[in-house]
Amino acid sequence: MNENKIAFIISVFDERQCSECRLYINNLDVPSNFEAEVIVVRPQKSLAEAYNKGLDMTDAKYKVYLHSGTFIINKKFIKDILNIFSMSKEIGLIGVVGAKRLPANGMWQQDPGTVGKLYVTEKGFVEELKYNDIMEKYENVEVIDGLLMATQADTRWRDDIFDGRAFYDISHCMEYLQKGLQVVVARQEKPWCLYEGTSEVNGSYEIYRKRFIREYPHIQSRNQQLPEDLFNFNKYEAMQILMGNRIKLQDIMENMKNCVKNGDYETTSRYAFDFALSASTHHPGFFVSPEIESMLLTCAENLPQKDYVLKSNKDGKRRVLHVLSEGYAIGGHTRLVKNWIKSDGDSIHSLVTTWQINSTPRWLIEEIEKSGGWKFSLINTSDKHLERAALLRKLAYEWADVVVLHMHMYDPIPVLAFGVEGGPPVVYMNHADHSFWLGASIADMVIDIRPSGQEITLTRRGGIKSYILPIPLQSKKAFDRAEVRKKYGIKDDEIVMLTIASAFKFRSINDNNYLDIVKQIVDKVDNLRVLVVGPGNAGRWHEVNIATGGRIQALGRLSEIEEYYQMADVYLDCFMIGSLTSLLDASKYGLPIIKFRNSYCPILTEYDEEFYVCSFDNINGVIEELYKLKNNMKKYQNITDSIIKNHISDTKEKIHNIYKALGRHRINRWLKISNNVEDQDLFWCLLMRKGYIC
Repeated sequence: MNENKIAFIISVFDERQCSECRLYINNLDVPSNFEAEVIVVRPQKSLAEAYNKGLDMTDAKYKVYLHSGTFIINKKFIKDILNIFSMSKEIGLIGVVGAKRLPANGMWQQDPGTVGKLYVTEKGFVEELKYNDIMEKYENVEVIDGLLMATQADTRWRDDIFDGRAFYDISHCMEYLQKGLQVVVARQEKPWCLYEGTSEVNGSYEIYRKRFIREYPHIQSRNQQLPEDLFNFNKYEAMQILMGNRIKLQDIMENMKNCVKNGDYETTSRYAFDFALSASTHHPGFFVSPEIESMLLTCAENLPQKDYVLKSNKDGKRRVLHVLSEGYAIGGHTRLVKNWIKSDGDSIHSLVTTWQINSTPRWLIEEIEKSGGWKFSLINTSDKHLERAALLRKLAYEWADVVVLHMHMYDPIPVLAFGVEGGPPVVYMNHADHSFWLGASIADMVIDIRPSGQEITLTRRGGIKSYILPIPLQSKKAFDRAEVRKKYGIKDDEIVMLTIASAFKFRSINDNNYLDIVKQIVDKVDNLRVLVVGPGNAGRWHEVNIATGGRIQALGRLSEIEEYYQMADVYLDCFMIGSLTSLLDASKYGLPIIKFRNSYCPILTEYDEEFYVCSFDNINGVIEELYKLKNNMKKYQNITDSIIKNHISDTKEKIHNIYKALGRHRINRWLKISNNVEDQDLFWCLLMRKGYIC
């Protein structure tokens, strides 16, 4: 295999076109250390057979299969595809147009997620055929059109099945995907190709379409919906929304590029904030943007000059600098910082907020001070991102041994501060593992809180170093259950089912929702009372409260919730978005856990592996489990024991293991990501846009 050689394999149906196609190829810029050759194949039986012959005729590592009517007008074409191939060995195929998800009928042009562009000519007129734009260097897709297919790894064409001119190319894409290789469409500022197409498929198209569906049945099966599935959703509509979410992002990215080009780094960072805010609230089908990260790193290299001196730690005690955008008294995000500090008594901990510090709860400040550390807000020093970032870098260099980022998903200031090599190592706490966020390029280690989040980190955020640290919890308080229940007027024979979550987590993507589900449970289980902390007693919550005679109560937002765990008999996770911290606290108190399993978007409902045994697919399964609670207490006790071990007893050791695994601070300018659109992407973006609150 000659790694410095590229072969253009032309399938010829028109000799005039072939001559013109070769002329364009001969005019391409060829890298000085590269050799290019042209191989002409004339299909006798099928295109697939002809391309297999062409494959066997060359020792070139890189091959470009193209129709004789495809004219490559981008003179830097060879350099451009080699650059993309160099970004990942897993990229198998590059095309100029294609589709993110192949529809069940096999017709890729019907996918709302078509991407790419080219010029087409018909009857002497040239026009641009433009699909959805591409923001990164390339876009992962499932299929590309056979007018041009570039490869860096060989796979035989399926001439045993596709012995004509239809679906040979779509089949070839499937073969690459089944080998674990990526199929991508290149980003083109202007179209790379002019296509003078022919339409010779005729009536055979439908024959090959049916063959394709039989050969690759998973394309159809993934679009089938089971009526009893609580999480069913419209994937076609979701893809339309997802691609629509990108339009605003494309404009922001172009503005960023112009600002970087003009040296306006402050405005660049402001646009990065806008981009990340939009991407985290309107899911675009990717979790990190290498382009945005790279532009922020350029800004980081141009911070206002300060005396960045790394000062040695003379007292010997590890100094950990925690960086928040801002803190809150309610929710698990800020409490996680407190529990980290409390579990790591061997270190001194300090806190910097990039935004305001007034909302930071007193209990976190006290924990900081107890460790011997200090607190500081960057907003008091400047209203400019770059100046705040410069000060944060100085503080970290002069004081910290380790930096732990608990930043908001759309906060660019820490990326600016730590976007150069050197200084203390940077740990990124992935508390928003289901969303897009900034900072992958500066993370020496990402701390994931669960396996489903780690999978996205490794496959969708660039494969950066990851370590799982189950959310640190504090030991439960001593309590008298009987006294607590008496205080709240709970009868001895009543079963109290508890749910605790922010109101937005009760949104639904279809006709199934938490209130209807829990009402069905209440109607079938005698003496059951449901207490819901988070939503207020208004609207449908009030209506269902009246309809059930007060057996379903929405209690609103409460800052003190420990007694509700203490009085409850069972905990039901919210639907459709789970509440991880509340679930863990419930298990810590020994409550039996009941939750629903979302196979489309596991990250919204899946946590520790221990909870798999109490996850259900339907309402009847939940009702049956409620009747068997007393007989299954050993199962739930095992879950509680495991949670206490992983989230309390072992936390100190796991935090120390994180410290030990850190080296010098490095940056990753070009993250190698997969931006395939999966079911979880479609589910999440549809729920964010169309989901309604109970």
